[in-house]
Amino acid sequence: MKTPHRLISPTAASAFFLIPQILFPLFLLFSPLAAKDEGRLSGFQEGLRHPSKETDPRPSREATVGEEALAETLSTLMGGLFVSGTFNSLALVAPESGPDRPLMSQPRAPGEAVLPYIEGEFQYQWVDGDTDALDFRLTGGYGPAGASVRWTRFRETEPDTRLDVLQAYGHLRLTLGNFLEFSPGLGYGNFSLGDDAEDEGGLALTLPLRVHFQPGIGLEYRPAWVFPNGTTVSDQEVALVLGRRNAFLRLGYRWLWNESETLSGPYLGVSLRW
Repeated sequence: MKTPHRLISPTAASAFFLIPQILFPLFLLFSPLAAKDEGRLSGFQEGLRHPSKETDPRPSREATVGEEALAETLSTLMGGLFVSGTFNSLALVAPESGPDRPLMSQPRAPGEAVLPYIEGEFQYQWVDGDTDALDFRLTGGYGPAGASVRWTRFRETEPDTRLDVLQAYGHLRLTLGNFLEFSPGLGYGNFSLGDDAEDEGGLALTLPLRVHFQPGIGLEYRPAWVFPNGTTVSDQEVALVLGRRNAFLRLGYRWLWNESETLSGPYLGVSLRW
């Protein structure tokens, strides 16, 4: 009796059925559907942990005589600005402390833009379709001495994530007349992603500038830099300020970025000052 001819051997058949069992787990492993979408806020936080390894290819060189002279001139001008700005700030809040009143200065009245005794701000920012931010800032001081605290919560809906940004500074408030204030500050910045993530923070520097042409119209520019883990986060903000005396409307735009991600968009806010 003849043995029936088999088109596929038992060994080949077993191998055939093993192929799906091997490929299917590999498909799940490498499939984009299996990967967790971290979102923009997670990408931003991840960029705080890994400093760039790029190096500047340009060779170092010694400064020329002209560059040294320019640096010395700028240093002298900045020194004069700090001294005159400090004395002007003292005279604005305590005119009886000096016999001479600085040029273009009148004693500060409560609610004026420069040198607020206390000022609070709230802003709502549109970042993109599924990300927004709530921003609170409190600042105060007396004369040239000041301090500020700023807390921002970025919220992302897909995936559901939040990023909290805290900045605290001590300021030297320098003024020119009653219309311009330059307040360099040194402090600390911190970034926290959700409840369980580790915080990333570091030294922070800010150089805010405000110019008010009239009591109710002004422009403000607030650049700041935070340096966590050898990385750099830039926080830039520009705003048009409109109002009367103690209450103001703020229309502005803010950029917060590092090497991994940028969070930027327009904002609308209010501020109260005394």
